[in-house]
Parts: sequence; structure tokens; C-alpha cells
Amino acid sequence: MFCRWLACLLAFALFQLPVHGQTTPSALLPAADTSTVLRLYDDAFGAHSQLYNGPEYVEYAKQGSRQIGHPFFLIPEVQPGTVHYNGHLFQQTRLKYDALLDQVVLAQNTSPLLVRLVDEKLTYFTINNHYFIRILADSSAKNTLATGYYEVLLRDKPISVLARRAKKIQKNIANQTVIIEYLADEKLFARKDGRYYPIRSKRSVYNLFKDHISEVRIYMRKNKLKLKKKSFESDFLALSNFYNSLLLP
Repeated sequence: MFCRWLACLLAFALFQLPVHGQTTPSALLPAADTSTVLRLYDDAFGAHSQLYNGPEYVEYAKQGSRQIGHPFFLIPEVQPGTVHYNGHLFQQTRLKYDALLDQVVLAQNTSPLLVRLVDEKLTYFTINNHYFIRILADSSAKNTLATGYYEVLLRDKPISVLARRAKKIQKNIANQTVIIEYLADEKLFARKDGRYYPIRSKRSVYNLFKDHISEVRIYMRKNKLKLKKKSFESDFLALSNFYNSLLLP
């Protein structure tokens, strides 16, 4: 209440200041009433209160266990990012993306507690310049994706490319100690003609580009793209960009 009262007081003082000298266009504008100021205040600070009012995120590693790796995207520490949450865009946030649980975690500025953002309110987010969107599965459509967050690697048409940055755990017991290892379980998908296609192998790449396969093979040889495991994603992105250049005007 004190902050809202202060906003009213500042607005009243600003709009009561006399204007000296030549009349400017801004001086001809009607003064904003306190209800407008309060609405703007509530819109801004109310949205922030919603952002930091989610359930607490709790680290789920059991005591007595030894961990190899971590469940987060890129690094276990918080990273700079933005979120589009409940209809508002919040910039300069500090995030973690739990790739095992498929959850976006927000670090607070005034508390060591972490907040888990509610999936249904989160449209998209960026973390360390990586752009993720939330996709809802369409049970009535074929070749759809499971509900979750996907990194958008290529947004151009007619081919767009997304990646599921998931992780899985593998548990072992050694000397009466539980060892939990976090392993990458990432998948690539291409969207073409309104349908999603899993991209798992060289054959799936050739099938996706079959209408221009001769040009694609020539481009691969010229640029030494082998679609091997280590370079599969970058090679496929290069081929997708090339394929789009063939079809776009």
C-alpha cells in the first residue's frame, strides 16, 4: 500500500509542476489521473509478483548418492535469460533449465530459493541466447511432438529445425553408494509442410530432402558434410539452410 500511495504522490507532484516559457506540445497533453498511474504500477509490479510466486524448486539428488554430471542445460549455474510468462515479457532474468524434468527454474534476486515456473503460463524463454518454445501435443494430428520445451535452431521456411534438449539418468551402486549419472538424450526434429519429422540418421535426412536430393548431395560433397555423430546437428543445420535457399525466392 505504501508503494501505491507513493506512486500517486509522485504523479500528483509531476503533473502539478508549472510550465515556464514557450508552450511545448507535451504541455498540451491532458494530465494523467491517479487511476491511470495506479493501473500502470499494478500492471508492472503485479506481473513481477506473479513471476516470483511459483512453487519452490527443490534439488532432487538424494543424500548419500554420488553424481556424475548434472541435470541442467549447458551448465548447472544460473544463466542470463528472458521469459514470456503469463502474457508478460520479463528480461534480464536469471534462469536454469532442468533438462531432466523439463522445467524452467528462476533465481530470485532477494532470496536463495529457486522458483519453478508454471509450464502452462510460460510461452517461450531464452537462456544464454538459446531460444526455447513450449509445444503442446496435438492428439488429433499425426507426426506431432510430445508436449514440452524445444530449442528452435532454425525458423526459416520451408524447413524449420527444433531440438529436444532432454537428459536421462543412469543409476549404479558401488561400495553401498548410489551413483547417479546424467546422460544427454537429445533429439532433432524438422518441420516441413506442417508436419514434424524425427531426424535420427543420414537416411532420415535424405528422405526429408528427397525432392532436391541431387543438389543436397553435391552440396554435401563440396562442403565435406558427413553427417557423422559428432557433427550431425551442425551438418544438418547447414543442409537445412541450403535446402531453404533452393526454395525461397
